[in-house]
Order: sequence, then C-alpha cells, then structure tokens
Amino acid sequence: GAATVGNTIGARVLNAAAMTITAPDSISAANFPANSGLSTITPAAIVTVTPTILAPASIGQGADYALLKLSMVTDQDTAVMTAIRITKSGTLANGSVLAVRIYLDDGNGVYGPEDTQLATGAFPSPLNLTLSPSQTLTTTPKVYYLVYVLASGALIGNTIGGSVAANTDVTVTAPDLVAATNFPINSGNSTVAAQELGVILSETLINLGNVDVNTEYVVPTFVNATNLGNVPQTYDLKAQPITGGTPWTIGAA
Repeated sequence: GAATVGNTIGARVLNAAAMTITAPDSISAANFPANSGLSTITPAAIVTVTPTILAPASIGQGADYALLKLSMVTDQDTAVMTAIRITKSGTLANGSVLAVRIYLDDGNGVYGPEDTQLATGAFPSPLNLTLSPSQTLTTTPKVYYLVYVLASGALIGNTIGGSVAANTDVTVTAPDLVAATNFPINSGNSTVAAQELGVILSETLINLGNVDVNTEYVVPTFVNATNLGNVPQTYDLKAQPITGGTPWTIGAA
C-alpha cells in the first residue's frame, strides 16, 4: 500500500553479528549500532502547467518565434523537471524546422533574446528535449517558451504547430507528478508566408514652454516601436544630440 504521510523511516545495523563474512575473517564491533537516522514521509508535489497560445495565424519564412508559453507551479514543496517532449503538427516538412527549443523566461513575460535557452533539438516528432540545467519548480510560477526556428526556404502555404500532448510528456523526478489539467496543450497551426519586415515608430510631443537659460532639464519621453511584419524582430534605438553638450541618456522600458 501507499506510505503514510507523516510517518518516519530509517534503517539500523544493530551489531557485528548482523553481518556475515567468510572465515577466518571477522568484523570489528566498533561503530555499532550503525543508524541511518529517520526521514519523514512527505506527500509528492503536483505540478500544474498553464498554457498561453502564442502561435500567430501566419508566420514568415525564417522566423525565430514562440508557439507556446508554459507557466509551471507546484502545489507544495518542489519538483525537478528534466525534460519536455514536443509533438509537431501541420504539413511543413521536418527539415524546414531548423530548431526546436525551450527557453526560461527572464521575468518580463515576453519571449526575447534576454531569455535563457535550456534545450535545443530537431525533429522527427515526437522530440524529447532534455533540459540543461534541470529546473526546480516551486510554488512560485516559472514561465517557459516553446520556440521554433524556421528555414528561410520553408514552403509558403504549409502549416506548422506543436504540442505537449500529455502530462507524461513533461518529465519530473519521482515521486513528484504532473497534473493532467490543461493537457493536451496545442499551439494550433500557423500558415507559412513570405517574410515581411516593417516597423512604425510613434513618439510623444514635447512642449517645454518657457525654460531658463544655462539650466539642465530632464525631459521624459518615449518612442514606441510596433512590428508590422510577420517575424519577430529586435530593434535598437539610438539618440544623438543636435547641439553641443552632454549626449542624451537613453533608457529602455
């Protein structure tokens, strides 16, 4: 039967007579009894995986993009996650998915270059991705991303998606378990399209009014960069003073 939570368990070798050795050798009575000490039986942690679907309806050739956002949390104590198995869906050929990756979110809730890659591989499907390092899950949620990198020549009109088909496809060390809640987790399929790049910038209007001469001012403003294309892009914003003096200090938010 199941071990009773709260009970304790240990082991003892009482004395030298409890051990057998062939003659004429003998066992010293020193250090007996040998006790392991007691361990308390605790309940297994249950991991709940909550998905957010990120896959767009259309994705450009050559895209490096997140399909799924997976938030993982235990009901108590900790659990160690060692691997995730990914099942491919859609009509796009295996070879047109150059990489399948798992990333740990840096805390901002958005997939980007600041996140930490934990595993990478390539189909055929299903693909078991071993995490390095293994991830300790706790009662505070951690967020992970399933990411595909498509070939620049991925066939336009084909579809591509992915799933974590069952709770058993998330591997945690025994005796901990992954709850069946929310499974299967499917991204849905995106249609491959020709790559489109574009960005639009919008800014605040600055009206300083009357200012004193020879006085330094901090002028808060912002510029929003909106991606108009069908592949994720990283943009750099640079500023340069138009008059002499100390250059602007640019802060990202």
